[in-house]
Amino acid sequence: MMEQVNLLPMTPEAEAAMRFAYQEAVRLHHQELGTKHILIGLIAARESAAGKVLYRLGLELEPTRRMEERLKHTDELKEPVKPELNQPARELLETAVKEAGEAGQQQIGTGHLLLALTKVENGVALDTLRHFEITPEQVQAYRQELLYGGG
Repeated sequence: MMEQVNLLPMTPEAEAAMRFAYQEAVRLHHQELGTKHILIGLIAARESAAGKVLYRLGLELEPTRRMEERLKHTDELKEPVKPELNQPARELLETAVKEAGEAGQQQIGTGHLLLALTKVENGVALDTLRHFEITPEQVQAYRQELLYGGG
């Protein structure tokens, strides 16, 4: 599916979110899997810690998808693709590992992914959050729930 980044194991919810992110990149014919796809995957994981927080902050799947489709299409192809992680997505995953480690957790959950997403300055997902008037600080206010809320 995707090339490996040095990771901890993921929770089933985080794996599902990443699978959905990959499917979203394929659906859009993007060569790269980026933070925008991971954000979509986290929203789709509605029952996960990150999914619940994003929903509370007002993000829903279809409006976010439409917004993402309007942002940055430089890597779009029409033939079938096997997206690879771009640099911001790699940075997000590496930051998620640090988030889990700092919380003393042995698995990456959706909460770690979402907290990491707010720290990747050059990722398109932050632009999407800002479009919906959501700041990284608003997401980070849910830190306890994201780290210990499951998934």
